[in-house]
Amino acid sequence: SSDLLKLLAARGAHTGRKIAAHIRLLFPMVDEVLRDLRKEQFVVLKGEAIAGDYTYVVTEKGMSIAK
Repeated sequence: SSDLLKLLAARGAHTGRKIAAHIRLLFPMVDEVLRDLRKEQFVVLKGEAIAGDYTYVVTEKGMSIAK
């Protein structure tokens, strides 16, 4: 999960599918991690993409973990 935070911190807002493609994991696996990160308030939703995917952004709390 810290790798996902580092990716979002470095590259800005991304959809879950773009993150999954970048790190070469299946989207459902990445989606589950992103949901957990959201529950812990490390990421927030910026907007909705297609097919139940969302655009995620790292919060300040998440930035402190990503460093």
